[in-house]
Amino acid sequence: MKRLGRLGLQGKILLVFTSVTFVGGLALFLMAGWQLQNATLQFRQHDVQTVALNMANGLSELLEEANDHEEDTAAMLQHVIERGQNELGITFTVLDLQRRVLASTYSPRPPIYSPLPLTEELRAALRGQVAHEVRDDENGEPRTYAAVPILYEGKQVGVLRASAPMAPAYDEAREKWLNLAAVVLPIVLLSVATSLWLGRTLTRPIRQLHASALHIASGALDERVTIRSQDEIGQLADAFNFMAERVNALIEAQRSFVSYAAHELRNPLMRLKLRVEALQRGSLEAGQRAAYHNDLAYEIEHMTTLINQLLVLARLDEGRHKADQPPSDTVAFLQDVARTWRIRAQGAGLNFHAELPAELPETPVAMSDLQIVLDNLLENALKYTPAGGEVRLRAWAATDGLHLAVEDTGEGFAPEEREMIFERFARLTRARDREVPGTGLGLAIVRAVLEQYDGAITAHSDGPDRGARFEVVLPLGREQAQAAGRALLPEAARAIARGRA
Repeated sequence: MKRLGRLGLQGKILLVFTSVTFVGGLALFLMAGWQLQNATLQFRQHDVQTVALNMANGLSELLEEANDHEEDTAAMLQHVIERGQNELGITFTVLDLQRRVLASTYSPRPPIYSPLPLTEELRAALRGQVAHEVRDDENGEPRTYAAVPILYEGKQVGVLRASAPMAPAYDEAREKWLNLAAVVLPIVLLSVATSLWLGRTLTRPIRQLHASALHIASGALDERVTIRSQDEIGQLADAFNFMAERVNALIEAQRSFVSYAAHELRNPLMRLKLRVEALQRGSLEAGQRAAYHNDLAYEIEHMTTLINQLLVLARLDEGRHKADQPPSDTVAFLQDVARTWRIRAQGAGLNFHAELPAELPETPVAMSDLQIVLDNLLENALKYTPAGGEVRLRAWAATDGLHLAVEDTGEGFAPEEREMIFERFARLTRARDREVPGTGLGLAIVRAVLEQYDGAITAHSDGPDRGARFEVVLPLGREQAQAAGRALLPEAARAIARGRA
């Protein structure tokens, strides 16, 4: 078993396929061979017995006369059985009921009127039965003996024994064995060749997959497998290529993430270093020192926020993010969020509006995670909306979930930037040009949090300086979704009624 385990897939296929073919072919060869041999030997015995029966029918009257001791009739018996010999090499011996020889073509010819030994076939023939037996003659050669009763007017008057050598039958059976082997052996060889071809066909792409996997492991991330078929092996190669592309994309994303993280950390650290060095020289005026202290506090706060966000993303990626209980009252929770951000919006010179219904279904999203989602969306809205603009928070229930929307009249973004803004460290071009503060991780954290709950977020903007809209869909439980559907029915009925009016 250990040696079998060391064999490759091709060797196992060859071993199993060859073993099954060999065993099956050998069993078929032996069964068919024995049947052909038995049929050949039995056909030989049947021929001898048939010839003996025909000869016995022609000898009945002559044998009756021979029993009356007519010498001429005995000579006639000898003449008849000599003429009855054919190409089968059959010899005949005519016996009376006392087993005495009346005529014979057997060589050496037994003496006339001498009794023959009582053999099995003669014993059966004397009882009026037809019998045959195969045994060796006095020379040790196998022969078949058939004995049949000779009847005259319904009365047995003698016995005819026919004999023929079995060597031709054995030769014929041996030839049939050889012919059968000539048929079976090519089939076995063809099966072995087929197993070799099948093993190589199956293992060739697997070896290619193995080599490609080693190349990827050594750093050749652009390695791909050529797909030549659409069967299961081709599907495996397709899946391998897809996996390689995903691995390459993940590694590139990781490299970019490390690069961006290093960049985002290096800039505030350099500013901190310069400020600290200037403060250590002690040559700054009081106002400048105060400004530098404020800069230090800001950079430390920025780095703290960045590190906290990186930790949140790391925990989300590793599945170690801990969440508390969902809010017991969704409307009350959203009203608290709206109050907090209304104050901040007013401090930034912005108008804040919240459109919250009186009732909303409960959502399985944890309160802390829902807070993270709304805080990041609202912070972005305030950050990218100039003074005098407007920020709006909306919520409504639908059959597909609880919808939350954050809208603003701020800078917006170009259509080609719609998907890019959810990537890590993504910063819009105009935001970088104006050095808008931020880490570029907020929307990435929002999407990662929502993915934990099978939630979704979409972004829309009509273009630069035309505002932005972010819509979140939070999943609902089955009962909450049914309740939301029932709550929508009256409103839908009123809308239909208004349309008819």
